[in-house]
Amino acid sequence: MTVALVSGIEAVAEAARWMALQLPAQWMWMFISVPLGLWTAWWIARRYAPEVAGDGVPEVIADLTVRGGYVPTRVTWLKTIATSVTLGAGGSAGREGPIVQIGSSVGASFGRWAGLGEDQIRSLVAAGAGAGIGASFNAPIAGMLFAMEVILGGFSIRHLNTVVVASVVAAVTSRTLIGEALTFPVVKYPFGDDPEELLVYAALGLLAVGAGWFFLRALSWFAEGRLGCFWVTPGGHRPCAADGRLRVV
Repeated sequence: MTVALVSGIEAVAEAARWMALQLPAQWMWMFISVPLGLWTAWWIARRYAPEVAGDGVPEVIADLTVRGGYVPTRVTWLKTIATSVTLGAGGSAGREGPIVQIGSSVGASFGRWAGLGEDQIRSLVAAGAGAGIGASFNAPIAGMLFAMEVILGGFSIRHLNTVVVASVVAAVTSRTLIGEALTFPVVKYPFGDDPEELLVYAALGLLAVGAGWFFLRALSWFAEGRLGCFWVTPGGHRPCAADGRLRVV
């Protein structure tokens, strides 16, 4: 599914670039592609699967907590299409949430088709999430830890084996098909002889914490509708209105 997601994003991006070349002024395309992609993703969620509208991780946790690990099979394909359209058209989104929900849907669907019990399906949901992270970010250990700590909320032995195997196999498969390039390469910075440089790094860390806190609070304000002037736009027009405001800025 990681390969399908990447291929879908590339296909939409190529189509967007081709259509941009058909315009007399290519800069005009940025006012068309992103709203069109966001509106298409919104329409898919509204018409076929409301559960694909969110980030992905909270929805999977809710499925485990409330529904005993039931993640609809339709999420696998509809989330892939919605994410591909959003990212390929130039929208701002990440890979973590979508690939977690897609992988969890694959695991849950396989468990139901195999006639497994609820506890085994929960293991497969976490395994699918870990496999998605491991394959998408080329990080099997991170995928395993994410699935156990965030998705399951614990390190139970009965789930650990399945999650570890799935994360490692997914990462190895991804490296075979895509390559061994790291998603987040680490750049080596030289450290001088002056220990006062550590104070600068400490200040940078505090600044990053403050920026991260503000970013999360801003997301909560938008999600809770506190910025009423923004959310008065009817549902189907919100993607276009949001992108228009951002482009003007």
